[in-house]
Amino acid sequence: SSDLYFEKIDDNPIIYKFDEVEVLCKPLPMNDRIIRLDNIKRGDIPKYIFAGIIPTDSLNGDEMKSSTNFACHNVEELNLTLNGNSVNGYPISVESCSDTNVLYQFNETLGRLHNNGCGHGLKKAHFQSNFIWAHCFEAQTTSNGWIEMEVKLKTAFATSHTMVVWIISEVSFSIDKFHTVEQNNY
Repeated sequence: SSDLYFEKIDDNPIIYKFDEVEVLCKPLPMNDRIIRLDNIKRGDIPKYIFAGIIPTDSLNGDEMKSSTNFACHNVEELNLTLNGNSVNGYPISVESCSDTNVLYQFNETLGRLHNNGCGHGLKKAHFQSNFIWAHCFEAQTTSNGWIEMEVKLKTAFATSHTMVVWIISEVSFSIDKFHTVEQNNY
């Protein structure tokens, strides 16, 4: 019963685990083929990072445009670095906006690759409008640092685009019998 669960607070704090999501919108410069996004995240390393490129006017409340239509947008290569070094699986090259490598990394990050318990992953046809770069930070040699991205384009943007970045960290907080609350990263 729930009464027994809460009675254990006399011996140990009760711990609540949850995912904390931080969403960043980084404007991308026009007329540059190589774009560096410095210091996307500094401090504790998150569990996951996802990123997608979208025309900026799609994020400004235009009813005729989708705010979730992330596409390749002529990306030739994307490199994700931690403390100046490429993370496992990156850089990822894109040839002729083929999403195979990016889709593979996306499914691997979500644990859908070779997972019999998973019904199915995102189909290649649907990924074209859900072109999301993904990475799971596991087995890192450090627990903190800085995350950066470098995007190489086939042709520079002629219109304004934004990189939307989702940073997901596993967090917990505990409550003890004296009603002291502490937040922890795990």
